[in-house]
Amino acid sequence: MINPKSIQSSAIVVSTLFLTLLLSACSNTQEIEFVEPGIQSTLAETLDAYLDANIEDTSPGMAILVVKDGVVAYAGTKGMANKHTALSIQSDTGFRLASISKTFTALAVMQLYEQQLLSLDDSILHLLPEFPPAWQGITIHHLLTHRSGIPDFGDDFLIERWPDGVTNQNVIGYFAAHDMLDFEPGTNGKYSNTGYVLLAEIVSRLSGFSYSEYLAFNIFHPLDMNQSYAADELSIPLPNEALNYAEFTTFSGLNFYITGSSGVVSSIDDMAIFMEALVNEEIVESATLELMQQHYSPQLVNGSDYGYGLMLDPTGADAFAHTGSHDGFLTWMLVNRDTGIRLVILGNGGSQTANHGYLTQLVDQFYDHQ
Repeated sequence: MINPKSIQSSAIVVSTLFLTLLLSACSNTQEIEFVEPGIQSTLAETLDAYLDANIEDTSPGMAILVVKDGVVAYAGTKGMANKHTALSIQSDTGFRLASISKTFTALAVMQLYEQQLLSLDDSILHLLPEFPPAWQGITIHHLLTHRSGIPDFGDDFLIERWPDGVTNQNVIGYFAAHDMLDFEPGTNGKYSNTGYVLLAEIVSRLSGFSYSEYLAFNIFHPLDMNQSYAADELSIPLPNEALNYAEFTTFSGLNFYITGSSGVVSSIDDMAIFMEALVNEEIVESATLELMQQHYSPQLVNGSDYGYGLMLDPTGADAFAHTGSHDGFLTWMLVNRDTGIRLVILGNGGSQTANHGYLTQLVDQFYDHQ
């Protein structure tokens, strides 16, 4: 449990709560033993020592970014992006962000909100009329905050239910024909990937572009995030993109083209640009970001509160985060405006290389004691 009194004195201690979320989401729960080399003379030596001790050059690996007060304090990589081409992970290597994609989806929705193209209290049936009349009470706000009651296509249904090459349209078609809800909209909270697939469709219908085109035109291209895109059934992978476990373009053996809830590809180079742009009002206005940081869904997952596409510390620190887990891709993003710390960890080796808890402790100890 985070001690609120320690937040100001420690650079990223607030991340401990969010990290619990990521670790609990990992599909590989076997016990992994990691070498813990401890604190070295500098932050770079400390994190390099961890990477060298735990990741082979020929194995899947990770990229780590630490930014302090707008200056990159560390950008390090280790391991293989693609075993077939012997491509090693670099700072511009694109990784599947998994559920960090939800932050991008929420930002797209909020851009349309700023343009007064939608109201957060709109029933989703205004924009998605093919869905059951019983869903009339579900609003965009409910989708953003995981309070819609719509079952999660990822967790509530076995992956075998979905066809190889599953797309957003498969998910939309299924739920358009099934009106089941886990609870009455707004009365409870339950993490649902389905809601963010519907938000991606709303972005597409309101903008006239596909979801992937919208992000490209309104976030990635304006910010020169050149290694970032949303991977749908029409997208072409970038040549330096990391593969799942450095081997596979599939997930649990299947081609997977879902966007909105997942699907965004980015690098630590691009995420550095993204995080600074977000807090500097280059994506949405400060008042909109404040709206996104309201604690709409308390204790949503393992004690973390949820806003609009953001995981929030219930102690009230001015910080937000998101985690991601999709087969071998495990990802973590933290923006702490109280301390000026931004942290990104992107990995493609599953739990074998993802001792994120120890990594965040290393960074925290370095800033706390150096």
